[in-house]
Amino acid sequence: MVAGAAILAAIFIIMLPVIRGDAPRPAPPFAGSTSATAGASQPPPLSGTPREQADRLFNRIMQEQSAGNMDQARFFTPMATQAYQAAEPLDADGLYHLSLIQAVAQDYPAAIATANRILDAAPTHLLGLAALAEAAAASGDSAAAATAWTTFLDNLATERAKPLTEYTDHTPILSTYEETARGMTGRQ
Repeated sequence: MVAGAAILAAIFIIMLPVIRGDAPRPAPPFAGSTSATAGASQPPPLSGTPREQADRLFNRIMQEQSAGNMDQARFFTPMATQAYQAAEPLDADGLYHLSLIQAVAQDYPAAIATANRILDAAPTHLLGLAALAEAAAASGDSAAAATAWTTFLDNLATERAKPLTEYTDHTPILSTYEETARGMTGRQ
């Protein structure tokens, strides 16, 4: 009984600051981690809608890829893939993001299938065609890549005139895709 009372007294003494509210609170996860290198192995905070969470993971993967940190980019791909799957049904922009993530993970058949989901709904969608072309090229299917890039260029002016949010959000990459398409097809 004495030992039990001693243990209860020790627990009470240890817990007293917590009970009174004097105990220091731990920082929330990922606090202060805003750069791509801070908390390199930690994902972005998971708050917001499933789509917002997926988009934050997509942005992190793209930042890591742009910085040449492919191991870090690939580290986040399973989480991002699951996040986009949880956010279904996806619009063209979400499918584009998912296709790029699958390509970073080197799952080219999945990246091609996801790009084709965009093209099933909108056969001349520029982001779908670019994602398809890049995944096909990375998988070694240069003929499919050339066909996708040709279709991209054939529809560039018409598609860019459409007021699609994903085109506005991805304006810089569309210009890069145009240069790539022209280089791959030899068209000026």
